[in-house]
Amino acid sequence: MQCPRDGTVLENVVVLRTILDKCHTCDGLWLDAGELERICDKHVTGVEEQLEKDFGNPVAERRPMKGFMRCPKCENARLQRIGYSYSGSKVVEIDRCESCLGLWIDKGELDAIVNAQMTKGSKPDEDEAASRLTMFIRSIGRLFG
Repeated sequence: MQCPRDGTVLENVVVLRTILDKCHTCDGLWLDAGELERICDKHVTGVEEQLEKDFGNPVAERRPMKGFMRCPKCENARLQRIGYSYSGSKVVEIDRCESCLGLWIDKGELDAIVNAQMTKGSKPDEDEAASRLTMFIRSIGRLFG
């Protein structure tokens, strides 16, 4: 898989017993559906700082990019910018695949989400649920449109 931001080949990294895919150029992370929730449920801060300590930024292969940000897993599916938050907490802008619902997390966004979750509880905000419903409706429209 390659980074949707800069084309760098993503490398597997282990975070709290969860295998994620990391870009060693921009420090972005690919999380499959459900992995963000697993990490948030651990209630651990400083995840990205620990990743830097454990894995650093080795030289990685870069591939050419084409057009809009594409899902590293589905390849042709577009990544959509969404606001992700927990009740009463600051909204963090992340990118989600329209097809597999995986998430692209830019540097600093994972820690922002985990910190917000720890300070405000673990219930997803209604805006996130509405965003998921909107994405589902759009995907159905594409199937029949």
